Amino acid sequence: MNSTNNSGAYRDYDVMNPVTAENFTSKWTPPIKDLDVVMNAENQTTSTSVLFAIELKNHDQPDLIVSNIAANTFSNVIHLDGNLFAGDDSPQLAQYAAANQAVIALSPDGGRVAGAAPINVNIDLKTDKQVRFTGYNNGPYGAGTVAGLAVDPNTGIAATTTVLNAQVEFYDLAKRTGIAAVQLPCSNDTAELLSGTSVTVDSLNKLFLVTEQYYCGTNQGSAVVVYDERGTLIETITGFRLRDGNVAFAANEPPVAISPRKRMGWAIIGPKFNKLQQFFY
Repeated sequence: MNSTNNSGAYRDYDVMNPVTAENFTSKWTPPIKDLDVVMNAENQTTSTSVLFAIELKNHDQPDLIVSNIAANTFSNVIHLDGNLFAGDDSPQLAQYAAANQAVIALSPDGGRVAGAAPINVNIDLKTDKQVRFTGYNNGPYGAGTVAGLAVDPNTGIAATTTVLNAQVEFYDLAKRTGIAAVQLPCSNDTAELLSGTSVTVDSLNKLFLVTEQYYCGTNQGSAVVVYDERGTLIETITGFRLRDGNVAFAANEPPVAISPRKRMGWAIIGPKFNKLQQFFY
């Protein structure tokens, strides 16, 4: 929750624990003042959460906050390189719980056309040690900006989407190597309009679900495209309308929410703005 006063903006973070209380029950109080949480790593595996935040009154210094949010405790604050992890490089955050690592995928030159390859960074949540490796940069214009990232918390397989080449890339984080880079259906490596946006991991069934605003062209609506952890296309689920086709919202499209045991999902991609649409996969 954000508030303002005469000295500028400040942030309050309220916690609903348990959710069934249907009310805020406590506050989360980060150890750094004037902290703006930009994103959090999806994590249904451990009580340890990882959040990417910036220090508003310290030149937007980027940090990783390692916290048990329900208990309002903090095990680490990791200060990141502001030149590499700046907002212009569109860092995407995930969590490799089995290795106690945060994972950040980004474009080191802001996704410039024919620019540098994306970088994947494994960050140890206890020691702060960082290990980087270069990602796929396919196509005549390169990969461009990293739009989405998800990581299987147990196997360490990661999937990213990139915006200039309409590809989904798969990596083995433990080995720090690529597995495959695949084109989204009906696309080629210059089809920016057909690029994917968010990625959700189903670690139970070893699947990744990618949202795509324009499936097979501008008049086909939106889709959820399902891959296995080797990059094999499993199925495409159509019939959505991503934010009423509003391009301005596409880059910030939230990942679909899923119930892996029921193979059921919900998307905020239609049929109308800010409404849920249920699907099965």
